[in-house]
Amino acid sequence: MSALQNLVLLLIGITSFVFTFVSIGKLAWFLSAVYQTKVENENLSTGDQVKEILSNKLVLNALFVDASLAILFIFVHSFFRMDSVKGFWAKIGLKSAVRSIYCLVSALSLLFLLKHWKIVPYSFWEFDIYTTNFRYWCFFLAHSLAWTIIYAGSLLMDLPELLGIKQIVYHLQGLPHPCEYYKSEQLNTLYSHIRHPSFICLTLILWGANCMTFDRFILASLWTLYMFLAWNPDSKDYEYQKIQLTRKKLELNQQTTMQQRVYW
Repeated sequence: MSALQNLVLLLIGITSFVFTFVSIGKLAWFLSAVYQTKVENENLSTGDQVKEILSNKLVLNALFVDASLAILFIFVHSFFRMDSVKGFWAKIGLKSAVRSIYCLVSALSLLFLLKHWKIVPYSFWEFDIYTTNFRYWCFFLAHSLAWTIIYAGSLLMDLPELLGIKQIVYHLQGLPHPCEYYKSEQLNTLYSHIRHPSFICLTLILWGANCMTFDRFILASLWTLYMFLAWNPDSKDYEYQKIQLTRKKLELNQQTTMQQRVYW
């Protein structure tokens, strides 16, 4: 039974790892790709476009589907992080796979959203970034920098643990749960408030589109509101990060001083 349980845990971890990376890659392309679809009635004002949308049942249906998909992802992303759900997985012997299961279902819901998303060719704004090199490079560098910060932040926050791989590996090796025995209480509290970076970069990516179509506006609005409500760092989290930053600076200064002494 133990061998079978370990095999199940390993399969969950590998599957979650693959689907998470695939979904994040597809999301990055979906959010940061240059919008080149012809916008309907682009010379109309936003108010006139809204009137036209309200009179078009097909467009209204598409917007309803998109809003439902965005809300479904929010629900899944929130439901599976509830303590009662985590307790259920622990009761059936999958405690070390809780994080991997969470990442897996989030990735699957994200892939479902991307597959069934409907683009509505009406926009709040639109500009062609290929008209000048300056526009193109501003768009490219802004999105590239934002994604780089998000990925770098994930690495700094211990990416294997963030994906749930470390928990499963530790369990298979007979080691204690990494979050319970190897991370401080302050760090675990911070993770419970902010599980992955970065609010500012994700907001920039969501709203920094060269063409803000109505479906993109719904997605950006719902997800930005969700992040604002779900990420709730407090003053203790701020002080903890401030202390850790100060300690890291002191360590780097000490290492630099020692290297200089050895050199001289």
